Amino acid sequence: MKLSDTEINSNIREKLEQPTGRHLYVVLGTYERLAHYEKVSLPEARGPSGEKLPAPVNLNRALLDRISDPDSSPGTEGGEATQEHQPADRH
Repeated sequence: MKLSDTEINSNIREKLEQPTGRHLYVVLGTYERLAHYEKVSLPEARGPSGEKLPAPVNLNRALLDRISDPDSSPGTEGGEATQEHQPADRH
């Protein structure tokens, strides 16, 4: 089902109103659309009490940063993370 950015934000807000444990929501799309959503629409999203939502976690990036790729140099896209280039912890 294809939703507009506003519909995605509304659905997230509705789901967060559920008083059960942890929440994990995934928004799927092209890299271009996801980048747009993250920069433009997600900052407008609010939780049930009107609070801003925390920064999103890019699971693709987090996984790629942890996978060693012999064709990439360390610390580059898809390469092994070095001490100087550790992925940021996200909450």
